[in-house]
Amino acid sequence: MKTCKSYRQMLTLYHTAELDPEEQNVLDLHLQVCPDCRQALAEMEQVKQTLTGVPAFVPDDRLLASLRERLSEQLRRPPVKTGFAWPRWTPAVQWSLALLFLALGFGLGRWSAEPRLSEAGALEQLLTA
Repeated sequence: MKTCKSYRQMLTLYHTAELDPEEQNVLDLHLQVCPDCRQALAEMEQVKQTLTGVPAFVPDDRLLASLRERLSEQLRRPPVKTGFAWPRWTPAVQWSLALLFLALGFGLGRWSAEPRLSEAGALEQLLTA
């Protein structure tokens, strides 16, 4: 079952008659029972009506030429590399490093857990005293 959020995402396509017939029927059924989605659709229609009265912006030839020139300049420039690019290691290298760190971790753990000779001698003296 869809939520109102998923239906609202369909409203723009519904409003411009771009939904397939099955989706349109499903949305029609939902609109019959959901006042919030009907309100959202009515608001879209109101915006559309408001915008139809606004004349379209038509740029003059100088502005178009200027914009095209700037776009051409941007396209001719080489792309700028930004930030640090992490190396893309192969899975074999990744696994090798993981095993290396795992072995180092176990080795350090065993090394730090072994009693030192001086500590063993001191412990033996305490026990025999």
